[in-house]
Amino acid sequence: MRTTAAAGAALLLSLAAADAHALGDPDQRYETIETTHFRVTHPVVLAPVADRVADVLETVYERLVPVLGHRPSTVTHVFLTDGTESANGSATALPYNAVRLFATAPEDMSPLTDYDDWILSLSTHEFTHILHTDNIHGLPALANIVLGKTFAPNQYQPRWLLEGLAVLEESAHTSGGRNRSAIFDMFLRANVLEDRIAGLDRVSHTPRRWPMGNYWYLYGSRFLTWIVSVYGDHTMRLIADDYGRQVIPFGINRSIQRATGRTYEQLYEGWKGHLRELYGAQIDRARALPGGLREGSRLTRHGRQAGRPRWVPSALRRDPRTPEVLYYRDDGHARPGFFRMPVPSWQRADERASELFIRTVGEGSPSFDRAGNLFFSSIEPHKIVYGFSDLFRLPPGKGSPEGDEPERVRLTEAQRGIDPDVRPDGRQLAFAVNRRGTQYLSVADLSAEGTLGEARVLVPSERFQQAYTPRYSPDGGRIAYSSWSHGGYRDIRLVDVRTGAVEELARDRAIDIQPSWSPDGRTLFFSSDRTGIHNIYAYDLADRRLWLVTNVRTGAFMPEVSPDGRTLVYVGYSSDGYDLHGLELDRSRWQPAPAYVAARPAPPPGPVARH
Repeated sequence: MRTTAAAGAALLLSLAAADAHALGDPDQRYETIETTHFRVTHPVVLAPVADRVADVLETVYERLVPVLGHRPSTVTHVFLTDGTESANGSATALPYNAVRLFATAPEDMSPLTDYDDWILSLSTHEFTHILHTDNIHGLPALANIVLGKTFAPNQYQPRWLLEGLAVLEESAHTSGGRNRSAIFDMFLRANVLEDRIAGLDRVSHTPRRWPMGNYWYLYGSRFLTWIVSVYGDHTMRLIADDYGRQVIPFGINRSIQRATGRTYEQLYEGWKGHLRELYGAQIDRARALPGGLREGSRLTRHGRQAGRPRWVPSALRRDPRTPEVLYYRDDGHARPGFFRMPVPSWQRADERASELFIRTVGEGSPSFDRAGNLFFSSIEPHKIVYGFSDLFRLPPGKGSPEGDEPERVRLTEAQRGIDPDVRPDGRQLAFAVNRRGTQYLSVADLSAEGTLGEARVLVPSERFQQAYTPRYSPDGGRIAYSSWSHGGYRDIRLVDVRTGAVEELARDRAIDIQPSWSPDGRTLFFSSDRTGIHNIYAYDLADRRLWLVTNVRTGAFMPEVSPDGRTLVYVGYSSDGYDLHGLELDRSRWQPAPAYVAARPAPPPGPVARH
């Protein structure tokens, strides 16, 4: 059943504080879908997405209620919106059960990017919060009868417990989830290898150390998954039921002791020992691969965020004799944006000489044309209430460190384009466009004056399919990009720009991302987690062979080959975060890529339409 217009007004007003920007659009009209257990309120333009959300939520209800042992006595109100480029959601049991979902799917390298169905994964995560925090019994339940729903004991727990359980369930009830994410695994592996496992005290508060708030999701999910593996699937259900009866909050050790006989502190020490064994064995397997470890030199040491490297054309360098790299940097100290940095060799960079070149919001890939124009994307306000990604051009020799220079030319308005790549002849731009939960590979012609023509979809996407990081071949005839398709397939594709014919290089559940070309156009480089650790691979387009270029202990991403073909710059990882790395591009040291071995279950059956 669907009701229209103001039917969801009460819900919208109640959520206004949490999503004030998206609710501030006076042109937006809303509808509400009523199902057995949910009320899904959504903008009219999101009706097809909301239909899918409503069906998925009822399926999630059937799967989770028996597992968590709680059946809410009231419907859950859900608000679906599409006012941001962020993939996220939230949930609360107070003063009534309410969930907020964003329609946007995860970006290119998010820890959320390992999923078989984004709406299923997000809905499972958020409804787990509802079943967990709405589990109220005994005196707290009696108090709520008198005072209204004001006390939910399970909602007053450390964030690692709340988010850890939700990640556990999102992974248990799909074939993806953060417990299977190689990026999430990398975060924890780096902490173990560098002897920086966070204490339970650090995880129980607001972490200031990288990866910041991800500590709650990362440590919580892996810790609780280990507890369940030792004490049984029923353990978290017993704990939630016990804690939901507690009048005095924060006594979380009482509940875990009743279920396992041990406190969280005692269990945490056992889990840390398990981690050392787990990652020690994983690194031993990496060392045993032919050629052993192959890791580049660390070029930067600021940590946190680094990405999207591009070589600066020689005519635009401060010193034409010294190569420079433009890359995104957010180190938590300086303004975030694209910095340019001298890189005299693959072993050394002059980080002290780096300077902010373009201030941006978000890290969509930049691209230079032959004339030196720089194309990039940045998230900008739209109608005051939205934050959408748009495309920009910067003329040769100009910078934009403040973000509002008149030379900074805005090419689109609320078109939601990201990751632009300019064709080598400078006549066309390829980019991804986000529309209502689906991301399309699009192109638009560039005039001689640098204005952008009307965008057109180059490769049609099925609903909820995603296209990422397009890159033109050196001759401009093909575009390589990463595509997510139904069932959790994340593969590299090649499309002929003239005919639109698409070729898929592989079809498996490895996460293949961020393609880039060799200068001669004969080889495609990309990052893949096919061994469980993200590494750089090279695909020879002539003989169709796949080669392992790096073999690192943490992760390697975003490969970019120098114009002379001798140096590879990539994004590596340490417990401090992401940094640029350099590697001599010596083909004699490449190894045949190991075969991908599927180590995950098949995706669960899809939902049945109910409403």
